[in-house]
Amino acid sequence: MELSPKEAAKRIEHLEALLAHRDAEVAELRLSLEVFSSIDTRTGLPNLNAVVDALLAAVDVLRRHGEAFSVIGVRFPKLSEAATVESVRHLGAVVEAALREIDRVGILSPESFIAIARDCDDTGAAALIERLGSALGAGQVPEGVETPMYSSMSMEKSGEIRPDIVIDRVRRSLDRETPIQVVRLDPAIDVEGDE
Repeated sequence: MELSPKEAAKRIEHLEALLAHRDAEVAELRLSLEVFSSIDTRTGLPNLNAVVDALLAAVDVLRRHGEAFSVIGVRFPKLSEAATVESVRHLGAVVEAALREIDRVGILSPESFIAIARDCDDTGAAALIERLGSALGAGQVPEGVETPMYSSMSMEKSGEIRPDIVIDRVRRSLDRETPIQVVRLDPAIDVEGDE
């Protein structure tokens, strides 16, 4: 069956409309996938993927503009045993509110949070930890949750900064018994390998 030019044009227009609709559906699904891949589905807080993205962005700004950044970890011992989803969300919100708008906070584990603090050296990180301690000490920690432990690492030199190693260092430092640990990292020495 042959189509007249008018029918062919109509058919092409219909197919183009179908393709445009499918493209819009695919774009919406990709956006949903991107959102869900960066959110902890249990708590609704940014997950490790979101933290890695923020860390990579901070590394890029450090390389291009020399802007230091810090990685701050906060661990609530025994939180995973006693916590409800609501209390984890609440603590995440308190941690986020205590930091600055430009800082990105995410969940590191059921009892730990991690923040990427842009334009922040070790002195700034210490001030943020103090602010965080004040916010958490002001009755913001649910009953039965122990005093939080903090860890901070500042990056002021660009080099080969691998997010997996930085995040592992934060995890290991939070697992220690020392309540507060502030470390200045030199990527050329510290971040490429172990301590």
